[in-house]
Amino acid sequence: MLAVPPTVSDPVSLDDAASGTLGPALAATDFSDTSARALRWAADLAHEMSSPLLLVHVVEPIAVAPQWQPYIEDADQTRVANARAQLDQLTKEFGGSVECESLVVSGRPADAIALIADQRRAGVIVMGLASSQGPLGSRPGSIAYRVLCLAKAPVLVVPPQE
Repeated sequence: MLAVPPTVSDPVSLDDAASGTLGPALAATDFSDTSARALRWAADLAHEMSSPLLLVHVVEPIAVAPQWQPYIEDADQTRVANARAQLDQLTKEFGGSVECESLVVSGRPADAIALIADQRRAGVIVMGLASSQGPLGSRPGSIAYRVLCLAKAPVLVVPPQE
């Protein structure tokens, strides 16, 4: 599903796409199977738009009481390093077909994705629609919906494969 937020004021012309003046196709990943499908869509879009591909993963910090924060700093750093290694592997995988860059940040996923898309002037944001992660996980589509509310670029959401 492609959704265009009301903050997108000017339609994209075919001349813009052909001239390569669009920003990157931003592909947000959580390393799930659905995200892998979304990355392939994003790589194809980047190729068609003659734009680079920007792979983004957001590591959500572990929420603990302030007095426990020093004890989890190493765990957060390890999670960021592991995500960076996984994203580097994906960058190599997609780098042959399109110019590709990766970025790992820490923060709230929807807020960080929308901010990066705005800073990099992304032409499109591509995300996989996550399945439910149990009663404590985020609801399917909640992050994508929040990104759509915050973003200034069209958002393409790829559903899980049946």
